Amino acid sequence: MQTARPARQDSSSKSMRSRMLAALNIRWKKLRHDLAGDELHDELIAFINDRLRLKEPISSLRSLSDAQLGRSLDALRDLEAQPALPNSQGVNGQSAEIIHLASAAQVHTINTLLDYLRWSDPARENFIEQRFKRKSPSMLSPKQAHALIMILLNVATARWVKETRGASRVSRLLIREEIPHLKAMLGIDRKEASE
Repeated sequence: MQTARPARQDSSSKSMRSRMLAALNIRWKKLRHDLAGDELHDELIAFINDRLRLKEPISSLRSLSDAQLGRSLDALRDLEAQPALPNSQGVNGQSAEIIHLASAAQVHTINTLLDYLRWSDPARENFIEQRFKRKSPSMLSPKQAHALIMILLNVATARWVKETRGASRVSRLLIREEIPHLKAMLGIDRKEASE
């Protein structure tokens, strides 16, 4: 029985490798639907050589190790998450990236929470800059804006509970229960905004 086990591992390893190679080709084809055939393959090889910064450039995906295949898939996922404009060049010949910023609703919610907390403009800028390396909520990415909203909601709700109930300490459970009440009071409830 011990001799059969390595064979099973080899077949599952080959199966995993085949799936990774297929995933690379499928993702690349979705990203570069403007290319076909050898040009599509050559561009994928060039992309992987560039991203992995290999000492010796590869000519075939099959020559990549499993770790290199994983890093290549990660690079394609990053590219899918942050697409570039087609045929556009940025500074120094690099492709120009599309960077999405926080929505108007997110910026409004952040400013409403900061107003409720009565923080000065320098304190606001300092708080945002320390956490996100930006000075203004409008320059945050949607993910960063969401994270900042959650932080501010927790801080504002803790303050609100302390002021209304006279509590000296507030638990996370109590904050979680009271967040909807604070959102309704400030008019930033998602349900009300969509109506």
